[in-house]
Amino acid sequence: MPDNGNGIKKTAILPHDIYISRNRPPGPDVNRFTGTIIEMKSLVNLTLIRLRVGEHILLAEQPTEITKELNLQAGDEVHLILKMPRIKTLSAGL
Repeated sequence: MPDNGNGIKKTAILPHDIYISRNRPPGPDVNRFTGTIIEMKSLVNLTLIRLRVGEHILLAEQPTEITKELNLQAGDEVHLILKMPRIKTLSAGL
């Protein structure tokens, strides 16, 4: 959603719309960030991953199989990609 001049008050993205990678992904930086894993919680087929990105805390989720393949652990620095079409914003004027 483009900024209509009112500025953005809040941004929301669902946990399954955040990709995690150990390697810096190619492409523009507009939807790519670096963060640190704070904690992880394994469910049956899903891992919930809490991340610190600057002053923000994000919650991501991914299949446990991928988490194991990447050998992710708390304290690891990782790269994040946010699915641009899935990001929701609320303008400051609303």
